[in-house]
Amino acid sequence: YFKFIWLCLILVNSLIKLNECIELKNRPLVAILSQKYYSQPSKSYIAASYVKFVESAGARVIPVMIDRDENYYRDIINKTNGLLIPGGGQDLLTSGYAKAGRLLWQLSTTEFKDRKYPIWGTCLGFELIIQFYANNTLSDCDAIDVSNSLTFVEPIQDSRLLQDKSIVEILAGQEVTYNYHKKCLTLETFNKTPELKKNLRLLSTNKDKKGLDYVSMFESINYPIYGVQWHPEKNPFEFAYNAKYLNIPHNSSAIKVSQYMSSFFVDECRKSVHPIVNAKEESDSLIYNYQPVYTGGKTNYTYEQIYLFNSHKPNHWSVSIGFLIITVILVLNLSVI
Repeated sequence: YFKFIWLCLILVNSLIKLNECIELKNRPLVAILSQKYYSQPSKSYIAASYVKFVESAGARVIPVMIDRDENYYRDIINKTNGLLIPGGGQDLLTSGYAKAGRLLWQLSTTEFKDRKYPIWGTCLGFELIIQFYANNTLSDCDAIDVSNSLTFVEPIQDSRLLQDKSIVEILAGQEVTYNYHKKCLTLETFNKTPELKKNLRLLSTNKDKKGLDYVSMFESINYPIYGVQWHPEKNPFEFAYNAKYLNIPHNSSAIKVSQYMSSFFVDECRKSVHPIVNAKEESDSLIYNYQPVYTGGKTNYTYEQIYLFNSHKPNHWSVSIGFLIITVILVLNLSVI
């Protein structure tokens, strides 16, 4: 009798955990890495188009701050289902963006490797992931403000990302992938770099304006890590029309491709269930706590909207002055004694 009761309790507990697991899968949290804001170095930012990109596929966003300690980034992985590393303009070795991205990648592929934690890199994020596997592999190129179709590398049926034939047909036949980058991983470099060939599956290539062949999409062979050199988030959410951004595609095919990519990534995130997070902690971490800033009306603007965050780096002058004050107080106290 007691054995039967015990088995029933185990079954009930298992059902509760299963229900919690299903609930977490249907409430995915995606971390998006911030980066230093070029016009205000004391702040970091995330372009709102990346937030909308994952929200449109049914995920919520937790912004990831730069210049934090390892435990902060470990906690980020613990309470999210995946990471998006956005494009932008940062040093790929020394910036807070690069250091945080590398640490998150290292943690996800070592300490948290059983989670199969998805990572998506767009443009600069694509380049950063390449740097994780092999430094000094990027070359100068000219792919500024141009939309391309893709040249796929056979056999694409082995790809996890390219299972939808209708999307493959659009990508191969229409110029719906928007590029804005000055660095490339050339096809030649990929083919002669063992660490890249061993870890990454080459999916597609493009030519820059001078005819240079470069890698435009990859996926990790062993982990749910994906990289696109182009910008799927810009098609539906960035409408810049100035001398810098004339060729972002907004037709229905371009939007369909963007929606497919965001849905694919968020579905990958749903497979990576994180531990249950305290409801208040989760709520306090969401990007809903911040207000997007409209930047689209400015001259030569890059994004329609951005989220801005205060830098976490300590003010060294404040630290020095604080230390000086404490020292003076101690000296005065000692002189009184």
